[in-house]
Amino acid sequence: MKKTLVFLTICLVAITTIALLGTAQTAGQAEFRTAIGYPPPPAWHGNPFGPGGVGGLWWILYEPAFYFIPGTGEFIPRLAVSKELLDGGERLILRLREGVLWHDGDPFDSKDILTTWNLIRALYAWPREIVDIEALDDHTVEFRFVGPLPILSTVFMSEPIRAAHHIFGEWDGEARAIIELQKEVWALEDRDEPVPEALKAELTEKRAALTEEVVAFKPPGLIPIGTGAFSFVEVHPFEIYLTKFADYWAAETTYIDALRLYRWVAHELLWGQLQTGEIDASHPATGKDLTEAMLAMQPKLRLTLAPDLAEFVIFPNHRRFPFNIPEFRQALLHVLCRTTIRDVSMPFGLAVDVFNHGVLKSLEGAWLSPEFLAGLTRYEHNTERAETLLLELGFARGPDGNWLDPEGQPLEFVMRPYGPHTDWVLAGTEAAAQLTAFGIPTSVLTVPPGMRPTVYGAGEFDLGIEFGAAWWGTGHPYTGYDRIFAGAWLQEFAGYEKYPVVTIDGVVYDTGAILDELAVTVDPERTRELVERLAFVMNEWAPVLSFAEKTLMIFHVDGVRVTGWPDADDPVWTLAPGGIERVYMLLLTTGVLRPVE
Repeated sequence: MKKTLVFLTICLVAITTIALLGTAQTAGQAEFRTAIGYPPPPAWHGNPFGPGGVGGLWWILYEPAFYFIPGTGEFIPRLAVSKELLDGGERLILRLREGVLWHDGDPFDSKDILTTWNLIRALYAWPREIVDIEALDDHTVEFRFVGPLPILSTVFMSEPIRAAHHIFGEWDGEARAIIELQKEVWALEDRDEPVPEALKAELTEKRAALTEEVVAFKPPGLIPIGTGAFSFVEVHPFEIYLTKFADYWAAETTYIDALRLYRWVAHELLWGQLQTGEIDASHPATGKDLTEAMLAMQPKLRLTLAPDLAEFVIFPNHRRFPFNIPEFRQALLHVLCRTTIRDVSMPFGLAVDVFNHGVLKSLEGAWLSPEFLAGLTRYEHNTERAETLLLELGFARGPDGNWLDPEGQPLEFVMRPYGPHTDWVLAGTEAAAQLTAFGIPTSVLTVPPGMRPTVYGAGEFDLGIEFGAAWWGTGHPYTGYDRIFAGAWLQEFAGYEKYPVVTIDGVVYDTGAILDELAVTVDPERTRELVERLAFVMNEWAPVLSFAEKTLMIFHVDGVRVTGWPDADDPVWTLAPGGIERVYMLLLTTGVLRPVE
């Protein structure tokens, strides 16, 4: 406990220094404070499509059509007031809220929905399942899908609308042309016909040109324009300041005057800020001893444990030997004691310690039958089994007991967890120690703040830590497997093929085709069959190595600046996975969170 107190004291000194570098608080103004990640000046650009976007302002400046609450299945209206699925779910009609304004005073309408989706579809070649989007009038939009989309329609309605037509509309024409070219390519692929090289080249060239223009755009004054309850004022290296938007559609039930958003630099600073009441809420993963000390020392501090609907994984670099060998990845699963990694890094999470199937541990029984699980390879901590697998692959131990590859070269790895995420560093450090003890010397080199896409995207690592299967926004395994097999922040980082086609025991599994069918399937039995096929591929091919299901540790201070936090079992907390700022915005704009009198 003495070490914990000294550590917290050091944190207090650091946050006092940071607090002096930001925007001064206006007397009598009610603030809400939290911490977010964002590209600090001079990297700040104010463009949601630029490098790093607008960071955690994503869910603060911008709003979706609806918030979806996985805990209840409820859709809470934001920019839309109603929705209607027609033709068996192949058409979605959204009726938009009238009287909404962008922060620069321009009215919000259907054109903003179209411009946002035009850019998303053109820049990212996603989603394939949307056939077209049409404005029926100024406040009615129709989505047409390739078929019923019981899962993805929820994702689409939850997408933040961030491209105001009066700002980004100049690229509508180019975006539409790219979308039509992409649809031609997809149509040929669906018919198993060759795609002409000229068509592929034209699509690639036009997408690259549009991407370069849109990414390079900087709004006047580097000020991002949204429709949310708080508008951007200024950015500093260690904080962003926003004030209440007087013309916000729910201004009457928004009682907070300003947001002060500290930059999420390290968990250590957040612990100190929570301890002193400098911030009102944050969710740093925290060890048991420190959690108990913080709660004891700050009587107004509360802790809510909420499912994050996501796993943490160790992802190997498939670009490098021997990580491109499935049996080697299986051996690593046996080397690692995943329960210990969980205990060290995120003790409040759930250990993933037997299988590697990608279905969340907390929901395994709801999706995977005992009979199915009995047919999967089990990956308990078993160094003897790991040794057998490596010997079968031609690896051998050298005179010093360390492992050599089939060419006689020593195996030495570098684990590169993301530095600002203390829990990931702890997990990576423990995994590296276990590999070293097994005879594969593994060093740890953290990735600097803001450099995740750069380092991982360039393949400058052997092993990394990331979110794996994440059911954010839907509470459904489809989104988890789509992230694993096609997610830019996992599949691209790990370096394996998007929607890989995998052969296991002579059977070919086309993950893209399975996911395509899963997206439109409404039959429960067929849905379960498809989920089990993807779970089988994940478990046996082992593209990434799951070790824990994350539990969100949401610390919140009641009674310093704000009060009214919901109970720990309130379903509103299930909105937190994938963007906890949505919870804060919902509570602030409905008057649930209010200033302390």
